[in-house]
Amino acid sequence: FFGAIKVSSNGTLLWAKKYFATLSNIGLDLCATIDGGFIMVGSGCAGDNYAIRCDTGGSIIWQKHYKDLISNAGSSYRIKNAGNNNFYISGSNPGANNNKANVLFKINSAGDLLWFQKINMAGINFSFALTATIDGGATIAGNTNVLDSNIAYTYLSHFDSVGNHVWLKAYQDNYNGNSVNDLIQLNNGEYIASGNLFYNDIR
Repeated sequence: FFGAIKVSSNGTLLWAKKYFATLSNIGLDLCATIDGGFIMVGSGCAGDNYAIRCDTGGSIIWQKHYKDLISNAGSSYRIKNAGNNNFYISGSNPGANNNKANVLFKINSAGDLLWFQKINMAGINFSFALTATIDGGATIAGNTNVLDSNIAYTYLSHFDSVGNHVWLKAYQDNYNGNSVNDLIQLNNGEYIASGNLFYNDIR
């Protein structure tokens, strides 16, 4: 189930909610809204990129899914405040030839889709990390097999505020299993990414 709890400043449980009890789904990230509520994203619910907005008491205001027009499945992993009461959401959708296409889209506080963009890369690709950037855009990160079908490399990819794809960089060290799981941008524009690295020696 999608689930959420609210606790007080000293940790006292105020309420616990679950949503969509008849469907298989999972909530993966959430972001606060200016009215004291939140938007939660995840997967399930017919397999689409899914978002629900709730008020401060946890009651649903709206629920929407965002489909790739050529795919009937997907998962939203992260949501970030985009400013001006808008939000960035990132995730993954099936792409051509059973590859994974990473997606980034932007919605407003009513859940209306402002734009939807997709990166098609060869191999299996996942977008696990998202950060809003100082230029008003967003950068996603995760892992990709685009350089070698047998090795998962880390990558970062940047979009501007209106959805134009600006750049994509993959980083390799010839070891399989590397991935970015979280990402921040510093005030000077540089990034720090955290995740996992796999080595088969003492390093």
